[in-house]
Amino acid sequence: MKSFERLKAFFRELLASGIEVEAGSKKFLVATPEALPKLRRGEREALVVRAIRLATGRRKKAKAAAPKRAPLKVPPPKILEALEASPTGLRMQDIATRIGVAWQGLIAALRHLKRDKKVREFNGFYFLPSHPKPVVKLAEMPAAKEAKATATAKPKTKKPAVKKRVKRARGDSACAYVGCDKPHYAKGLCNNHYNIERRRKAASDDFDSDTEQTRRKAYRLTILNALRDQKGGLTLFHLGKAINEKWQTLRQPANELVREHLVAKRGKLYLPLAEDDSAEA
Repeated sequence: MKSFERLKAFFRELLASGIEVEAGSKKFLVATPEALPKLRRGEREALVVRAIRLATGRRKKAKAAAPKRAPLKVPPPKILEALEASPTGLRMQDIATRIGVAWQGLIAALRHLKRDKKVREFNGFYFLPSHPKPVVKLAEMPAAKEAKATATAKPKTKKPAVKKRVKRARGDSACAYVGCDKPHYAKGLCNNHYNIERRRKAASDDFDSDTEQTRRKAYRLTILNALRDQKGGLTLFHLGKAINEKWQTLRQPANELVREHLVAKRGKLYLPLAEDDSAEA
């Protein structure tokens, strides 16, 4: 609180003596009403404060002068000479090897040459002159190079002609099946229905053949005899071992015997039924 009072007293004393502010050609007097008449008459010396004019807004920066092109480490004519000697283009490392400098020193020189359109770049790796020399053809090459090229060339061998698959001629008529609009393939049927009928006929012929019937009857008798000899019943696996056959081939005949009530099935075991049991069933 005391410091505030002291500051207040200091400002009162300062204003009582007066403050003259000079801002360019203008002057301002700052003082208490009692001190103003005396200051205007020049009876008391005032504290002179000169105001400094501050620049407002952003200052415009002066344009920087264009940097002078630094002398290149590798002279461009050497690079152009190396590139013109290779019409297919060179990588940066190959150019450096031919000139005899480090490839890092070529970066700036190649950049300048590309900017001046004296060198062009392709595939991101190879450099070529903008107007390269024409590529030397094989006929214009020396005899030694031509002989080497012909020696390394692989002999051309004709591939054997592959016979094309002859497509079956299909008629314009539709399939004979009702509701099938697919084109005719063979025997009045489309490809799908023709294969269905072919499989069905093959299955029926195989099932109705005399040899198949004889084989199945022989299996049935063999299975019944083997089951009657074994009182406890047999699984298909042990039944196949007993009659020396694969158990997979015995599944269908054994199930037919079960359906005809000649054999009973308890879980995986097949048991023979007695004649009175089969009669009751």
